[in-house]
Amino acid sequence: MLVTILFIFCIFYTSDAFKMTKVEENNYGMRNITWECEFCLSGCSLARYFVNDFYWRDIYMLGAEKLCAFISSEKIKKICDKYTSKYLPEILDAIGSVFVPEEICLITKSEHFCST
Repeated sequence: MLVTILFIFCIFYTSDAFKMTKVEENNYGMRNITWECEFCLSGCSLARYFVNDFYWRDIYMLGAEKLCAFISSEKIKKICDKYTSKYLPEILDAIGSVFVPEEICLITKSEHFCST
């Protein structure tokens, strides 16, 4: 099964016949986007949504608080609670502010995902 999946992946990844392009403009301001680029942009946009959306931020905070509740040592539990309440929102803000799908997919230009 794994060999079959790997074989199919290699065919799609190496064959230029499957690299269809779109010539029309899109909301990213780029032209001639391959389906790999579109997939990269869509995946990165979804990941950015999961980092920036307030609902998911609440889920991450709740998960971190529950994780801290499992710690048996009170001293370590207090440290965990402090870091969760103080630093986790800052970490999520930092990740969300630098997570720009267009830049990420253009960085992987050597992989032929997106080009301007």
